[in-house]
Amino acid sequence: MYKKILLLLGLTIYLFSKTVTVNITADKFFTNKAKNITEFTGNVKMTKEKDILICNKLTILTKQHTDTNETIVKEYIGIGDVSFSFTNDISTIKGKGDKVLYYPLEFKYIVIGNGYLEDTKDGKILIGDKIYLDEKTGNAQIEGNKKKPVKFTFQIQAKDTNETN
Repeated sequence: MYKKILLLLGLTIYLFSKTVTVNITADKFFTNKAKNITEFTGNVKMTKEKDILICNKLTILTKQHTDTNETIVKEYIGIGDVSFSFTNDISTIKGKGDKVLYYPLEFKYIVIGNGYLEDTKDGKILIGDKIYLDEKTGNAQIEGNKKKPVKFTFQIQAKDTNETN
């Protein structure tokens, strides 16, 4: 038990590129260091500074940095009633879906099933069955279906009709 706690603490310290405290609570914990996989199941809640992720199952895929041998997170996979809020220097992204994949090294999100993403700074809201968002490039792709079409909401400045050119 003591070794598992130490391993968990060591893993959470290296989950992000800079050293910050990450707290994860769940009903169950599993790790396979040889396969670079860690899983949390049941009532999962992960917090890191202002960031929060809640889901039924969280899988974290890691890799070893070739020069420093530090553990680096490649991918987070949240499954089952996923909701999150991630804050960076530019904005806060809030979202939810049946399954969420986040690639922190690439700043990419994929939300699958009942997807919802909101950029709180710009007021942009994306709704669809599958949402792909690349924060580095600003590219987004949304897929809907016949029952649930794609929805995109954004704000623009309205031109005052009393204004002269």
